[in-house]
Amino acid sequence: MNLERVKKIKNIFKKLAIVSASRTFSTFLILLLLAVIIGSILYYRYVVLIERREPEPPEIGVQFKEKLYQEISETWQDYQEELNLSEFKEYPDPFQELTE
Repeated sequence: MNLERVKKIKNIFKKLAIVSASRTFSTFLILLLLAVIIGSILYYRYVVLIERREPEPPEIGVQFKEKLYQEISETWQDYQEELNLSEFKEYPDPFQELTE
Protein backbone atom coordinates (compact mmCIF):
# COMPACT_ATOMS: atom_id res chain seq x y z
CA MET A 1 0.00 0.00 0.00
CA ASN A 2 2.78 2.43 0.87
CA LEU A 3 4.73 1.35 -2.19
CA GLU A 4 1.83 2.33 -4.46
CA ARG A 5 1.55 5.70 -2.77
CA VAL A 6 5.28 6.32 -3.23
CA LYS A 7 5.03 5.41 -6.93
CA LYS A 8 2.11 7.82 -7.39
CA ILE A 9 4.03 10.63 -5.73
CA LYS A 10 7.08 9.80 -7.85
CA ASN A 11 4.97 9.98 -11.03
CA ILE A 12 3.49 13.31 -9.97
CA PHE A 13 6.97 14.78 -9.47
CA LYS A 14 8.11 13.41 -12.84
CA LYS A 15 5.14 15.03 -14.58
CA LEU A 16 5.74 18.27 -12.69
CA ALA A 17 9.39 18.28 -13.78
CA ILE A 18 8.44 17.66 -17.41
CA VAL A 19 5.79 20.40 -17.39
CA SER A 20 8.12 22.91 -15.72
CA ALA A 21 10.91 22.06 -18.18
CA SER A 22 8.62 22.56 -21.16
CA ARG A 23 7.53 25.94 -19.80
CA THR A 24 10.91 27.19 -18.63
CA PHE A 25 10.23 30.91 -18.85
CA SER A 26 6.93 30.65 -16.99
CA THR A 27 8.55 28.51 -14.31
CA PHE A 28 11.36 31.04 -13.97
CA LEU A 29 8.90 33.90 -13.54
CA ILE A 30 6.86 31.99 -10.96
CA LEU A 31 9.95 31.08 -8.93
CA LEU A 32 11.26 34.65 -9.18
CA LEU A 33 7.92 36.02 -8.00
CA LEU A 34 7.88 33.53 -5.14
CA ALA A 35 11.41 34.59 -4.09
CA VAL A 36 10.47 38.28 -4.21
CA ILE A 37 7.35 37.66 -2.10
CA ILE A 38 9.27 35.67 0.52
CA GLY A 39 12.04 38.30 0.58
CA SER A 40 9.53 41.13 1.03
CA ILE A 41 7.80 39.32 3.89
CA LEU A 42 11.13 38.74 5.65
CA TYR A 43 12.23 42.35 5.08
CA TYR A 44 8.94 43.69 6.41
CA ARG A 45 9.05 41.44 9.45
CA TYR A 46 12.68 41.92 10.47
CA VAL A 47 13.34 45.53 9.37
CA VAL A 48 10.17 47.59 9.03
CA LEU A 49 8.33 46.29 12.08
CA ILE A 50 11.41 46.61 14.28
CA GLU A 51 12.01 50.22 13.18
CA ARG A 52 8.40 51.13 14.00
CA ARG A 53 8.54 49.65 17.47
CA GLU A 54 9.79 51.99 20.17
CA PRO A 55 12.64 50.65 22.27
CA GLU A 56 11.67 49.66 25.76
CA PRO A 57 13.82 51.10 28.54
CA PRO A 58 15.56 48.50 30.66
CA GLU A 59 13.93 47.74 33.98
CA ILE A 60 17.21 47.86 35.88
CA GLY A 61 19.84 50.45 35.04
CA VAL A 62 23.50 49.73 34.61
CA GLN A 63 25.12 48.89 37.91
CA PHE A 64 28.83 49.11 38.61
CA LYS A 65 30.12 46.14 40.58
CA GLU A 66 32.83 47.64 42.76
CA LYS A 67 33.93 44.35 44.33
CA LEU A 68 34.41 42.66 40.96
CA TYR A 69 36.31 45.70 39.69
CA GLN A 70 38.65 45.58 42.69
CA GLU A 71 39.36 41.87 42.13
CA ILE A 72 40.18 42.41 38.47
CA SER A 73 42.29 45.46 39.28
CA GLU A 74 44.31 43.49 41.84
CA THR A 75 44.85 40.68 39.34
CA TRP A 76 46.15 43.12 36.74
CA GLN A 77 48.42 44.81 39.28
CA ASP A 78 49.91 41.44 40.23
CA TYR A 79 50.44 40.64 36.57
CA GLN A 80 52.09 44.02 35.99
CA GLU A 81 54.43 43.50 38.96
CA GLU A 82 55.50 40.11 37.59
CA LEU A 83 56.24 41.70 34.23
CA ASN A 84 58.29 44.44 35.86
CA LEU A 85 60.30 41.90 37.84
CA SER A 86 61.03 39.88 34.73
CA GLU A 87 62.85 42.84 33.17
CA PHE A 88 65.73 42.49 35.64
CA LYS A 89 66.05 38.74 35.48
CA GLU A 90 69.05 37.49 33.49
CA TYR A 91 68.59 34.44 31.35
CA PRO A 92 71.50 32.28 30.18
CA ASP A 93 72.36 32.35 26.50
CA PRO A 94 71.31 28.97 25.04
CA PHE A 95 73.68 29.39 22.06
CA GLN A 96 76.82 30.05 24.04
CA GLU A 97 79.26 27.18 24.36
CA LEU A 98 79.66 25.70 27.79
CA THR A 99 83.00 26.41 29.42
CA GLU A 100 84.33 23.90 31.89
